[in-house]
Amino acid sequence: MLVVRLFAFLLVFLVQNQVKKEGTGLFDLRGKPAMFPPVQAVEGTVIWFFSPECPLCENYTLAIRELQEKYRGSFRFVGICPLEQINANQIEAFLQKYKLKLEVYRDPNKQFTQKLGARVTPEVFVINKKGKTVYSGRIDNWAYAPGKTRQFVSSHELKETLEKLKKNQNLNYSHQPAIGCFIE
Repeated sequence: MLVVRLFAFLLVFLVQNQVKKEGTGLFDLRGKPAMFPPVQAVEGTVIWFFSPECPLCENYTLAIRELQEKYRGSFRFVGICPLEQINANQIEAFLQKYKLKLEVYRDPNKQFTQKLGARVTPEVFVINKKGKTVYSGRIDNWAYAPGKTRQFVSSHELKETLEKLKKNQNLNYSHQPAIGCFIE
């Protein structure tokens, strides 16, 4: 447990220092370099790595939209599209089709993606108001293997993390591997 805590602390420290030195590698949808703004929401930020070409991302849009609506004003929701071949028009069409109102950035060189350690889409990272990553991984346990889903969701890790943060519970870093489309 101590090793996990130390690793999480080191990861956050390295990410924050690297971002300050090198920038984020992020671009807005107009193609201009963008710095990932500091946590501005009351409780923290949810970073959702997604791709308009990933079927699981399409399937999770409803869950993301519902969580965003439920926690409006408490948590900031940010979408990161880490794929070079995806252009702004594709992202905007995806957001419009699924009625998502996210702050979105492109990460075509995967600089920010690598700093956080995202491996697949969809994958989420929850950062508390102090800038510490408290959760990373899957949204819930609906998808349990590539191409395999459960009939009923029995574990809602993202929602549970947001509830605990909202109640000011002290959280240690936790991770549940995400299933999805590999970020290549």
